[in-house]
Amino acid sequence: MRRGLNVTANSNEWFAMWDALRNEPLNDEDPCCKNSNGDKWSYMTTDIFSKELLHCFRHLLHPKTGETEFCFIPVSDAFKKAHLH
Repeated sequence: MRRGLNVTANSNEWFAMWDALRNEPLNDEDPCCKNSNGDKWSYMTTDIFSKELLHCFRHLLHPKTGETEFCFIPVSDAFKKAHLH
């Protein structure tokens, strides 16, 4: 069974995916979106979803929707080239 990939913290891909998350309309340019309980976006994994290599983030209680939210961010071309054979 294949497992997802993990992005190295503080790598170019790390900064790029968090920047892309910040730019998602739901987030109003806030990369964390902390709510009053301190919940914020968490990086879960990078894996193939719907035939595309994506970074997966989860927010347990997004302050804008009041619900658990998932966000899928496409990987960079460089990351794809390095990890897909």
